[in-house]
Amino acid sequence: MYSFIEIDCGSEHQEPFSVPLNILLLCNQEFNIPENRDLQLALGGSGVFSQEMMEGLRCTETWHFGRGLPVNVSRQIIYKYAMYVVDPRIAEVYRRLRFGYLRKTKAVSNEEADKLVADGKAFPLKYTEVLHDPNRGEKLIVRFVSYPGHVAANWLYLSEIYENLKYCGISLDELRDHKKQMFPSLLEFMKLLEVRYGKNRVRMVMYFLYCG
Repeated sequence: MYSFIEIDCGSEHQEPFSVPLNILLLCNQEFNIPENRDLQLALGGSGVFSQEMMEGLRCTETWHFGRGLPVNVSRQIIYKYAMYVVDPRIAEVYRRLRFGYLRKTKAVSNEEADKLVADGKAFPLKYTEVLHDPNRGEKLIVRFVSYPGHVAANWLYLSEIYENLKYCGISLDELRDHKKQMFPSLLEFMKLLEVRYGKNRVRMVMYFLYCG
């Protein structure tokens, strides 16, 4: 499980995470939560595991799950989770204008992307980016698909994390051992950030590697 903490530092009069420029990624890094299948299901839902691996878990579903990545999300998360789809016109603009941020992601053709999605190995993202071609005066849309094996993307506000844990019968006390202590510490830090930025202006965005 890979998780990220995002903060909305915009005005309290705006809807949380409605303005992309106001979204900050905490520490500009991901937090790798130690393996705990009950915790992972509580955060991501049943799509994280195969049916065989569901055996022995204390619950088979959770409360808030299956949302995918947010529409407005940090670019750093997109580049770790997804590949950009190369339309011939976009590829031409990309080579000419040398957009550095797109070079950080893997490229996949339209045909490859469509096949991965049709085979259930990847998922199209709602997130898109726009390339501006000054020579032609055009705006070209770049779409993205997830890397194969990156599944069950989800995002949760702090209050929703606690609701999911309660729904699955998981207490923070049982997570406070030396192997899993990072997760309770992250929640405590999210609490402090909510005091600073306001309710529902701090969220955890996560994705999982498929465990088949």
